[in-house]
Amino acid sequence: MIVNIFGDVYFKSQDIVLTDSVEKLLKAADRNIVNFEAPVVDNNEQPREKVGAVLKHDLAVVEKLKRMSITDVCIANNHYYDYGIRAAENSSEILKDHGFVIHGEYGKDYQKIISDDGTIKVAIFNVAESEYGVSVNDKPGFTSVLDTSLYNQLAKALNNGFKVILIVHAGLENELSPLLSWSEIYRKFIDFGVCAVVAHHPHVPQRYEYYKDGVIYYSLGNFVFQGGGSHEYSNVGQCVSFKFDSAGFEASVYYTRYDNSTLDIYDRADELDDLLNHKVAKYHKVTEEEYNKYCKIDYKRFISAMVYKTPLVRLPFFKNRSKRQFDFHLHNLRFETHRFVQLEYLEDKLK
Repeated sequence: MIVNIFGDVYFKSQDIVLTDSVEKLLKAADRNIVNFEAPVVDNNEQPREKVGAVLKHDLAVVEKLKRMSITDVCIANNHYYDYGIRAAENSSEILKDHGFVIHGEYGKDYQKIISDDGTIKVAIFNVAESEYGVSVNDKPGFTSVLDTSLYNQLAKALNNGFKVILIVHAGLENELSPLLSWSEIYRKFIDFGVCAVVAHHPHVPQRYEYYKDGVIYYSLGNFVFQGGGSHEYSNVGQCVSFKFDSAGFEASVYYTRYDNSTLDIYDRADELDDLLNHKVAKYHKVTEEEYNKYCKIDYKRFISAMVYKTPLVRLPFFKNRSKRQFDFHLHNLRFETHRFVQLEYLEDKLK
C-alpha cells in the first residue's frame, strides 16, 4: 500500500498542467494527501476578523483536486476557519460529497487506512499549532499539537495495531531549518510510538531525519500554492511516499516544482536535498531582528489597545478600526512558533 503526503495547496484561477512524471507519482499511490489551506466557500459567508491573511476556495477547486488524483485533504491549519465554523463545516461536507477523505476534522480522532486484505492498518492524525481555528474549551476547531488528549488517541490507535502517521501544520515560515523546539516536540511523538511525523506550514521544504524507529519531516513546503511566495524555494515542495507492508514501511522523498502553471518533478532535487540535510544549519538560530519583530508588533498593538480606553477613540482615525484590540497579543502568546522564537532567543542570550 502506497500513501503519498504532500504539502500546502491553495488554488486561485490559474490552471494546472501535470507532467507525465508527476502524474505517474500521483497515480501510483493508493492515497494522495494534501494540506488544504483554505475552505470552499459557496455562499455569502463573510471573512472573520483575525491576525494574518484570509483565504478561500471556490467550487472549481474540486475538479482541480480530482484532476491531480488527490484523495485526502488535511484541514487542521490556520486558514480553514477563516470564514467561520459554519463555512468550514459546509466546506467539509462539500468535499466529502465529492469523495474526499477529511483529516483533522473537529471531534474526530483519526482516519483509518486499511489494505484490502486487512493486513496493513494505518492511522492518520492531523493537528496544528494553536493559530486561528484551534479548538478552545471544546468548541469546534482543529486539535492543537500540544493538546494532551492527543496522546490518549495516539495510544488508542497504537493499541489497536495501527501504524501511526501524525501530520502537523506548524513551523517557522520561509526558513530552511526548523526550530529546535519543534524537533524536541516531534521526537517525543516518535518516542511514544508514532512511526512518522510529517509537517508543513513554513511554505518551504526543510530537512528530514530518522530518529529511533521513526522518521520526521520538518516541512514539506508548498505543493501547489497559487498565493505566491517570496522565498527562492516557495514553489518547490517535498512529497513523502510511504510504502507499507506487513513488515513495516519504507519512505521515499520526491521534490516537485510548480511554475508557470506546470507541476513537475524538480530537476535539481539532489542538490536541494543535500542543501537541506547537510549544508544549512540543523536548527534555525533566531536572530535579534526576528525576536524584535514579534515584540515590537505586540507592543504596538498593545499600546494602541490602550487608546481604546481613552477619549481618543472618538477621533475619526479610530472609527471603523477593529475593536478586537488584543488579537495579536493573544496570537503571540498562544501561537507556538511565535512563542518558541522568543523563548529560544532569550534562552540563547542568557546562556
